[in-house]
Amino acid sequence: MPNMLSRLGMDTKEAFLHRFDKGPVYVPPPRPSYSHHHPSSPDINKTPLFPRESYQAARQPRLKMLQEYLRNQEESTKKMERRIDFIHESLGNKSEVLFKQVIKLDEDIKKLREDHDRSLTLVKLDVASKYQELLNKSMRIEDTSYGNSKHLGSIYNRLQALEGSSHANYKRERSPTPNHPPFYCNAITRRSTTQVHEGQ
Repeated sequence: MPNMLSRLGMDTKEAFLHRFDKGPVYVPPPRPSYSHHHPSSPDINKTPLFPRESYQAARQPRLKMLQEYLRNQEESTKKMERRIDFIHESLGNKSEVLFKQVIKLDEDIKKLREDHDRSLTLVKLDVASKYQELLNKSMRIEDTSYGNSKHLGSIYNRLQALEGSSHANYKRERSPTPNHPPFYCNAITRRSTTQVHEGQ
């Protein structure tokens, strides 16, 4: 067993020496540390990315700015709430005044409606009375016209009965000038006949 180990060691040694006999072996340089690359650059393996001192120094003004912003926001919200309350109060007062005005206008409108209804009923009654009066007058006119028509009908019948010679005699008796002929044409014919008789 030890002979085998010694033999393996000799073999590796010979192989290593044989390798160097061919030429120098490239040995890579050690990896440079970033902390030694520049004095201002920190070592990322040892120091944090953002130093605590600088982070706290930058955090303080940010916190102050945020607190100031929140304070201003609260003040603006309070102002807005006060403004909204004022608007609601003013609108409430105006709404009460407007409500009273609406109630008053409603009462006025009711009064006007009652007056209108009353006047409309009066007009309807007046029109109805006038219509009744006109209806009565028309009935009277119809009665009188019917009576007149009956009277005229009787006169016409009498005149029809007095036709002929009796009608002519009746006309001569009742005429205001019985000696004169009733028509001018008859007088002319009579004159002409008298002239003819005289010539003969």
